[in-house]
Amino acid sequence: MSKKAAVMKGDGIGPEVVDSMLKVLKECNFQSELILCEAGSEQWDKNGRKDASYIPDTTMRILEESDCCFKGPTTTIPVPGAPRSVAVTLRQKFDLYANIRPTKTYDRLTPDRKLDCVCFREATEGLYTGVEAKITDDAAIAIRKITRQGSRRLVDSAVDWANKFNMKKMVAITKRNILKQTDGIFWDETQKAVEGTGIELSEIYIDNMAQQMVIATEQFNGS
Repeated sequence: MSKKAAVMKGDGIGPEVVDSMLKVLKECNFQSELILCEAGSEQWDKNGRKDASYIPDTTMRILEESDCCFKGPTTTIPVPGAPRSVAVTLRQKFDLYANIRPTKTYDRLTPDRKLDCVCFREATEGLYTGVEAKITDDAAIAIRKITRQGSRRLVDSAVDWANKFNMKKMVAITKRNILKQTDGIFWDETQKAVEGTGIELSEIYIDNMAQQMVIATEQFNGS
């Protein structure tokens, strides 16, 4: 039986890049059924901004019946009361906890730069879930939830990737010197997950990581 893939072109440059992706799939003799569906702020505007979500019910039903989804960029309007972003909605709905971003250069395109690393980011917890509350007219809070289960399954998936692609290093990115409880849980579970795997584990604080990714990116090759 043929697999089904939902296709959301999204907003802005979304349709352009998704159309290019579809051309690539065609050249690769992609055999799955592609189902076009709408999502994003542009269709929300077009429909009178009356929906509580950027994802129409018809699109959500298609997603529930599909095996995967190709999603183009979507815009999230940054004002109180606007719907939650398409990406966050999908991650919460389908428990898509691992945001996996490989970075690899090719000699033909960047002969003077050699990069080969992959970033795993937890996508269902932390500040990105958008759990916040207004306390008074002058103050609001955001909740950053980190759990042992959420941390462990993310690191387990990273370990599986490392084993599959023979990567021998792992770098845990935290701000544990300040966020001692939440990042403490993440670091503790990371150490447990890596123990006995033969993977070399190190930790780096996020502000230093941002600098190192600019000035010495190659040090993260193989991780």
